[in-house]
Amino acid sequence: MAPNLGPRLDAAADAAMISHQEQADRIGIGRSTYFEVKAGRGGKQARRRAEEYLRSLQTTQKPD
Repeated sequence: MAPNLGPRLDAAADAAMISHQEQADRIGIGRSTYFEVKAGRGGKQARRRAEEYLRSLQTTQKPD
């Protein structure tokens, strides 16, 4: 099973100083779907999008 995305999504929203709604928009999923994913549920495609979003943040925030 995939690692829990909730804490990672919380940390990403805090680091970017954006709301969860805005983060859901950036990921490209709806608000309710975002909270499903955050709770460890949600569809495979939504979870995959969230994973890709978090991965893209890691590569852009760490230039070294």
